[in-house]
Amino acid sequence: LFALLHLSGALCALGTEDRCLLSSYDAVSTTELDLKHCGYSELPVAVAGFPALVKLDVSHNALRTLPSLPLSLGTLFALGNHFEAIPPAVAALPRLRMLSFKSCRLRSLGEAPLPPSLQWLILTDNRLTALPESLGTLVRMRKLMLANNRLESLPASIGAMRELELLRLANNRLPSLPPWLLEMSKLTWLAVAGNPCVAPAPARASLEQVRFEDLDLGATLGEGTSSVVRRARLHGATVAVKLYKAPLSSDGRNVDEVRASCAVDHPNVLRWLGFLEEGHGEHEGASGGGGSGWRLLGVLEWAPGFSSLGKPPSMSSITRDTYPPEARWSGPQLLAIARGIALALEHLHASSLSHGDLYAHNILWRDDAAAGGGGGGGGPRRVMRGRRVAARRRAAARQCDDSARRAAGLWAAHAASRVAEAGGGGRRGDWAVTSQVANQVASPDEGGPSR
Repeated sequence: LFALLHLSGALCALGTEDRCLLSSYDAVSTTELDLKHCGYSELPVAVAGFPALVKLDVSHNALRTLPSLPLSLGTLFALGNHFEAIPPAVAALPRLRMLSFKSCRLRSLGEAPLPPSLQWLILTDNRLTALPESLGTLVRMRKLMLANNRLESLPASIGAMRELELLRLANNRLPSLPPWLLEMSKLTWLAVAGNPCVAPAPARASLEQVRFEDLDLGATLGEGTSSVVRRARLHGATVAVKLYKAPLSSDGRNVDEVRASCAVDHPNVLRWLGFLEEGHGEHEGASGGGGSGWRLLGVLEWAPGFSSLGKPPSMSSITRDTYPPEARWSGPQLLAIARGIALALEHLHASSLSHGDLYAHNILWRDDAAAGGGGGGGGPRRVMRGRRVAARRRAAARQCDDSARRAAGLWAAHAASRVAEAGGGGRRGDWAVTSQVANQVASPDEGGPSR
């Protein structure tokens, strides 16, 4: 048995080494290379000899520069390396669509302009203090991640990114938000918490810190990049506990999320019952822990029978949620869901808060009629996750969430049309009702949704 185990370990080690050796691949036909955690301080120049390569992942090595890369590249992940500037080799990639230099040591974007083909740029968790005006030439950009840097201003050229839909600016040093931000018609998801220009979330008087000793943690319900959610018992009641892995995430400081979420109290927002914040959460890297004695968690209401309305965006959809092929809703269900989202946003805005990440995968729903509930007329119940709720400047917050609110109405209309086309119980009347919802949810002075 020992010999077999020893042989198995040797084979596993060999497999890892083979993965990191470019000579183990067919250079002509290989389309993806996974070179994560390979111990590279320099990437072999032979990588340029892969003419069909579309995706390259060199994350979590010790790279400071890059050799020439295949012109066919569409995706390049280089997070967790030692880069202080984006290497010139990146500028020569005409088909590059997605680029990540997250959690490196970037102090600048380099001297060479980035490829204009970029649609998704991740520069989270670096040491950037300024951005070049040339960034505005990336007019195809849809998703720009700049959280956890040291930015004190933004180049006005970013206003030329008319396709930009998602912008993460949380946990920087911005004293104000630029006026051109309100003129970006497609900007729907905006995160700016943790900047000097943003007031802290108001406290909820009825909410107090919980003691970790009072929590009886149970099974894991889910896990993301920034937290783990577990079932638990608190003073005899079943609750959900969200335990954060580190002080920072891709969207800024997790403590900003906790404080803002705790301030919200509305039937259509998942209710926070308590929180625990221990130790100091100052940390430069989002990938690490918060130091000895650091702990951050939230206690949320237990929501049995709920499921996510959609699934997160895929690599190809970028900013659009994805749905399983069997997803079906009736017209009345869609009407109730869209109305619940609008009511939740109205409550947040009244408190000068913005959700900032209003997606179907952050909406929990349950058909109370099917579950045996349905008091007061039945129908689905909607609960918006408190995730990514954060304090904002009110004007920018309202614009971005209003864009998302219009999208909620259009989502309902689009989903209803899918039901009708697929013969899944939808009727022409459902489409008519849901089209009306789309117009009701849109701002009344705009004459209906713009997209």
